[in-house]
Amino acid sequence: MAGKSRKKNVRWKNNPIFNNLVEFINKGYIFLFRDQKDNVYAEITRKNPKGEVNKIVCSIDSEDFKGTLLALVAVHTGEDLTNMRHYIAVCRHIAKNSPCIRNLFVRTAKFKESDSKDDYTIFIDLDGKEYIEINSGKWKITDTVRGFMFKSFPHQKPMVKPVKKGGDCTKLLDFLNIHDKKEQSILLSYIITGLIPEITMPALILNGPPGSAKTTLLRMVKKLLDPSVPEMINDNQWLNELSLIASQNRMIVLDNLTYLTSKQSDMLCSVITGVGFSKRRLYTDEELVVQEYKNLIALSGVRLVPDRADLFDRSIILSLDSIDPRDLKYEEDLWSKFNSTAGKIFGGMLDVLAEALIMVKRVKLHYKPRMADFARYSVAIMHTLGWDPQLIMEALMENKRKQIEAIIEASPIGLLLLRLLQDKDSWSGLASELNAELQKIAEGDGLHINYRYWPYSEKALKGELAFLSSALKEYGILFEEKRVSAGSLKRFHKIPSGLMIEPNENVDEILFEIGS
Repeated sequence: MAGKSRKKNVRWKNNPIFNNLVEFINKGYIFLFRDQKDNVYAEITRKNPKGEVNKIVCSIDSEDFKGTLLALVAVHTGEDLTNMRHYIAVCRHIAKNSPCIRNLFVRTAKFKESDSKDDYTIFIDLDGKEYIEINSGKWKITDTVRGFMFKSFPHQKPMVKPVKKGGDCTKLLDFLNIHDKKEQSILLSYIITGLIPEITMPALILNGPPGSAKTTLLRMVKKLLDPSVPEMINDNQWLNELSLIASQNRMIVLDNLTYLTSKQSDMLCSVITGVGFSKRRLYTDEELVVQEYKNLIALSGVRLVPDRADLFDRSIILSLDSIDPRDLKYEEDLWSKFNSTAGKIFGGMLDVLAEALIMVKRVKLHYKPRMADFARYSVAIMHTLGWDPQLIMEALMENKRKQIEAIIEASPIGLLLLRLLQDKDSWSGLASELNAELQKIAEGDGLHINYRYWPYSEKALKGELAFLSSALKEYGILFEEKRVSAGSLKRFHKIPSGLMIEPNENVDEILFEIGS
């Protein structure tokens, strides 16, 4: 065994490609390493158009690294690099066997000095050269990070340069078509909490008619949190590339969607909550590439687009109205004013976040929505802003009602089931009987039936009722299923509780408290 090991070492030492790469590494031209998921990366030195030298982190398989390697070989060896594949294979071997492991992140990162400490520092990648460091109630711009590295991609754009004094994140509201104070509190909480890595964030869903400035709002949020080119995705092929898109972006924006399939909704839920994917590097390789991410998701459409309860349940929904033509602004003037104000907005976001990171430790929620971490930080953010934190909690409760209404309306049988129990306390029957009853109600009320999505089969009906069951319960209708000799018996009966029974109730209960 020892003899084989010595022969292997001799083989590598006599390999000119290996020797060239070792020289490049020793001279600091490239640095090869593994990330926390055992994927291979390189840190390379590159000059920007101004002649400034930058260090960027990229995959060994990326065009950035291949271009750098091509230039190094041509300059330092005089070779015409025709065997790039061999160089890349040796680079991968060096990185895989390197003792150097670095934690890699995209745009934002959380760093703790030690596991024994509760406090942590947030770093935000401004442009690959400068970073925002946030901790202990303050923030600053620095040119170094510690304990990790940021990944770099060609599509990324520099973030807005924040002002240190005079920041005001509420200036963003001057540019948006959102006038309700509760919805404003949700949006401000979203953009500020979106700077915190690792916590699970709800999807931001915008719906409204054409001319309600949905795209403008999403573009501004994207510019503040994760600027890139393109800013948003509006084609139908994104699902095939979702793993790659999620691994290279902090925020994913899907604009002007008309519909999301069940598979698309499920994939977006996975990206929101944090999931890992593995795949073979090449079709001929046995080596797996592991990618893991937790992203910000925003999407818009003329009507609400998801058809699955899980995605609605992980969303905040904002409804925008059409803008009066007399109030429309020239796009050039709008973006000129926004760009000149963006530094103040971003600086204000950082001011609030730095204080909220301390305040959040004192917040205790008595009402916990699905995204409880987001709600807790939102209370701290509202308190720091000087807004009433009750606003955000009431807004989240109203958002829950919107979610439930949207789930009912997204189903072809949701509203019909409510009509079925409107004048009776219970109903039971087989799947065929339920189908016939619902179609009878639709025809009697003159309602249009979307037969394309109608759950004719037993299996389809079972899935649709599972999709609706939690929303029906909030309307005070409990769904149960029991197996009988004739098939599966569907039973519905009213219960004396539910969020939707009294939609205009006054919120007097204590939803949270802020300790000293």
